[in-house]
Amino acid sequence: MTTLKSMEARLQAQSALHFLPYIGPEYGVAAPRIAMLGEAAHGPAPAGQNRSFVRSVVRTALDESAKGMKGAIAKADELAFVIYNLLEAIRIAAHLLMPLMPQTSAEALRRLSCEDEAASDDLKGICAWGLLAGGQPVEKGDPLFPRLA
Repeated sequence: MTTLKSMEARLQAQSALHFLPYIGPEYGVAAPRIAMLGEAAHGPAPAGQNRSFVRSVVRTALDESAKGMKGAIAKADELAFVIYNLLEAIRIAAHLLMPLMPQTSAEALRRLSCEDEAASDDLKGICAWGLLAGGQPVEKGDPLFPRLA
């Protein structure tokens, strides 16, 4: 989850203009500072248009930052999709391996917060794709298949 602090840190790391602390109630006093930073990045302000120049500098920086955040959000969504599919495949594999490795399969299902599924007799129904409930905790533990020394 993206927080305001992490977003500010990301924006400040990516932007040549470090003006985020000057937005909000401090904006009025910060206009000269923003103008100075804007001139350093974008060249001199047009004569007599300092206020509109400051607004355009802020708008440009915010637009660039928003593009970066949209990309980060899209990547987070892709990662969540991949992780969900991996966990769903593990859940189904645990059900299919239940007759051969009952303890290991039960442990895998328990770690996925699906221990109530272990008692199901309907293999076809329980192995349907998409039954893994989102938002459930996944428990980390010792390897189910440790390496042999």
